Amino acid sequence: MKSINKLQESNKILIIKLGALGDLIIATPLIRAIIQNNKNAQIVILTRRTYAAFFDGWDGVSLIKLTDSSWWATFKILSTMRKTFWNKIYDFQGNKKSRTLVFFCNAREKIGNHRFPNTIFPKQAWNKQVHIFYRMKNLLEMDGIKDISQIPCIEYGEEEKFKIRKWISNNTFNKNFVILHAGSNQNRKNKRWPFFDLLAAKLNSEGYEIVWVGGSDDKDVNSTLSSKIGINTTGLFTIRELACLGTFATFAVTNDSAPMHILSSCNIPVFGIFGPSNKNVHHAIGDKFRAISSEKSNVDIASISINQVWSELEQTKLVG
Repeated sequence: MKSINKLQESNKILIIKLGALGDLIIATPLIRAIIQNNKNAQIVILTRRTYAAFFDGWDGVSLIKLTDSSWWATFKILSTMRKTFWNKIYDFQGNKKSRTLVFFCNAREKIGNHRFPNTIFPKQAWNKQVHIFYRMKNLLEMDGIKDISQIPCIEYGEEEKFKIRKWISNNTFNKNFVILHAGSNQNRKNKRWPFFDLLAAKLNSEGYEIVWVGGSDDKDVNSTLSSKIGINTTGLFTIRELACLGTFATFAVTNDSAPMHILSSCNIPVFGIFGPSNKNVHHAIGDKFRAISSEKSNVDIASISINQVWSELEQTKLVG
């Protein structure tokens, strides 16, 4: 990956996408489309330092890393960005901080959800009831970029493949395995479907091995569930490693969470369970993703029964 200080002075394109992780993953096919349509340009992505490793392996892409979410960090990074005259700036974040950065930066053209001079912007302000992918896709189409995939792109290399193959070999799976993510952010425990234990038992009876995935927020729930059945991999895999692991799984079932978006890049069926969040706004992208929810949005996730989830699996002939 090139250093920002070594970039040449011409034809630079800045893409702003600070987070969160799910939205960043959703933005990957759009970022790829920009790269493919500007092969002679120098592409720079502004993101939070937390997500910088996500772009390892993206050839020809340089990063500007925002150290934290404070306004002080934002103004510090602005001083660096103002030294460059950008050919284009794409603002995929669309919040106050990103709009401030775009306003003060020098660019021939700015593309985003704001009404600044030299800006391509939608006729109507972004409607938060419209999925973020389609809001961002609309910006690219207005800029003349039409051929846009809806499959997330998470790069991983030989190091990740070696680790995952070794892990699978060490666990000596004698049957197909399913990835389950039963957790959520600690502040959003109402997004946790409470019947993953029943689902895991039914899947195991169908001949599937169970692999529980997640991060530090999921430690307790995964420990409890894996004590009954399955393998606990909490904190074992990076984002890129989980994306690699997903390609070996038969399918995945998750809550509305970051792993839902990561696994949707793996070309396997992914079933996301939605309770309090609106599936039409927050679903993962990818042609093999299916949302499971109540007919009404913003409901208690416990109202979604094991029978409803099992029926969805039966419809895709993944279970008998």
